[in-house]
Amino acid sequence: MIASYNQTIPYSGFQVRRRFFLLIVAITGILLFSSTSWAQKTLPAKKSQTVKPTMSGRTSAKSNQRRVRVGRQTVSRFEVRTGSPSQPSTFNGDTRSLSDDVTNEMRQLFSNRPEFEYEVPVKPKTEIAPSDRTLNRPNIPLAPMPTPSLSFNGMTLTANGSGWPPDTVGDVGANHYIQAVNSSVRIFDKSGTTLSTFTFASLWSGAGSGTPCDTGNQGDPTVVHDPNTGRFIVADFAWSNIQNGPYYECVAVSKTADPVAGGWWLYAIRSDDAAHPWLPDYPKMGIWRDGLYMGTNMFDCLNASCSSASYKGTRAYAFNFAKMAAGLALTANDVQVVDMGTSRFTVIPANYRGTLPPAGTPAYFAGESQTLYAFELFKFSVNFTTPASSTFTGPTNVSQSSYSLAASTSPVPAGGSGSIETLADRMMMQVQYRNISGVESIWVNHTTGTATASTPTGIQWAQINVTGGTIATTPVQQQIFNNGADGINRFMGSLAVDRLGNMAIGYTAASSTLAPDIRYAGRLAGDALGTLPQSEVTMIPSVTRSVQTTYTRWGDYSAMSVDPVDDCTFWYTTEYYPVAGTNWNTRVGKFVFPGCASPTAANVTVSGRVMRTDGVGISGAIVTIGGPAGTTRSSLTSPLGYYSFNGVESGQSYIVQVSSKRFSFASRVLTVDNTVEDLDFVAQ
Repeated sequence: MIASYNQTIPYSGFQVRRRFFLLIVAITGILLFSSTSWAQKTLPAKKSQTVKPTMSGRTSAKSNQRRVRVGRQTVSRFEVRTGSPSQPSTFNGDTRSLSDDVTNEMRQLFSNRPEFEYEVPVKPKTEIAPSDRTLNRPNIPLAPMPTPSLSFNGMTLTANGSGWPPDTVGDVGANHYIQAVNSSVRIFDKSGTTLSTFTFASLWSGAGSGTPCDTGNQGDPTVVHDPNTGRFIVADFAWSNIQNGPYYECVAVSKTADPVAGGWWLYAIRSDDAAHPWLPDYPKMGIWRDGLYMGTNMFDCLNASCSSASYKGTRAYAFNFAKMAAGLALTANDVQVVDMGTSRFTVIPANYRGTLPPAGTPAYFAGESQTLYAFELFKFSVNFTTPASSTFTGPTNVSQSSYSLAASTSPVPAGGSGSIETLADRMMMQVQYRNISGVESIWVNHTTGTATASTPTGIQWAQINVTGGTIATTPVQQQIFNNGADGINRFMGSLAVDRLGNMAIGYTAASSTLAPDIRYAGRLAGDALGTLPQSEVTMIPSVTRSVQTTYTRWGDYSAMSVDPVDDCTFWYTTEYYPVAGTNWNTRVGKFVFPGCASPTAANVTVSGRVMRTDGVGISGAIVTIGGPAGTTRSSLTSPLGYYSFNGVESGQSYIVQVSSKRFSFASRVLTVDNTVEDLDFVAQ
């Protein structure tokens, strides 16, 4: 019998609970549907994308992730996994004894590498609010950039290279500049004199790691200097079977601040894993307060030459650099990885300069959204003791001015290959972090077209506030710099920021009438936001520039960095051609903005604490601080492990060391601008 509406029907307790449960489920479903619909309207769904080694690849499954909503942002909490242990080898000699001979075998290894190209989105991106319209702000030149105070030739293809492009990279330390290209490393003093040149293969030849790092170095070099410890990191990747792996990142860490005679720790770190046997391409590194970080693009090679490959997404890595600087074995906990899926490409870790990030600050990674006019920022909070506590979250979308996607190539004058590649939309190295008087910023750049056309290509740069770990969703400033769309293409950018907040960006400039040139532009901290009024100059004003023939590959990157001694002097390196042909040359140059000189000498205090790994202070340890003139001072730690040096002259770099009968410690290189109260040492 069907009850009428005015009937009263009794229910059992079970039935009441059951109906209440079904009501809650229905309401939850409605809310979830509404939330999903709103998100789809606000952030367009990702579209499938292809990546090709010279042809279209196939898509792959997304990485494991849990979706959470933070304010108006939809972010993911990605799975953080432990990696493979690595036992270091050692090079105890002088790098001047190593071979600089690039053999035919090395060149053959490089020539067998596929070219992994990423197909940029074919549909327009979606603009997100709020949008900063600094794209339309004109540059009003105030003064030309400072010309190079030093410019000298680096390595070349015929003497040091293994193929095209050179992948020129470099960084500067207290007393040295290190440049790397595909197959080779060169160490200069800071007057531009070559101290040693050697191949990656010769550095690793005696490592005995039992991995392809010993014999199969394949290129894509990175060079990073850690101002906190004074160490250099030089790395490339290796494999013996390109289709099946395993694949390794071959990471060399200088044992001291002297990369020539001080020795190196050699870490062969597996960069894929058994469940994800993918080739990690385009590795980019950044040094942070608590570790060394890296990002790669992962590809599954589908045949023996990897001429066909499936894109598997970006991967982020965290390495326990405190152990690496001390030459200690890395456990699985000391290598942590995150897969971010195929909806993004080229996500690069932040690289700090100047003041350290505050303790506990997560490492930042930055990439370019494939569907939105937005920079994507991620946070990696790593715990090397308890990996289950590590987190990787993001992205936070930071709005961009809209633009047309950049042309994938730039024309060059007659007599060349016709064009050279720009790498278009991808994030470029370095993603720079600066902490200036407590204001924390991430600085980024990539190549774009204009507002309405794919050429001339220009460089979109931005400053993003991340003070206190909060990522602002609108940039402090941004601009697409193309010098008033003057018809010249600018691409392959790299930027850096000095201690005052002045920024410089270097790049290749080329057109159908301009042979590829090395140029840079910049801004002073007080200039109008979103402009580069310190106008463009060339780094090679008296050097003939010509064109590359036969090949179109260019870059794939360049490197701008700031000298840790004065925290003012910019150093830049990239490629060029002095004569037409296939023999690429490289150049290194430096310059400094007027008004940013070494701080006026003043007496400050350097203090800190010496501790065991459990945080207990170590009494009676000897702390020694060595000055640039060879003078040293020593202090004994208090019963609780504290020490202090008064009257330390600012504007200088010092080596601080700790000695103890029961414990060992890594030395630190310290550039002093102001009083330092947290120079702590933890026993190894």
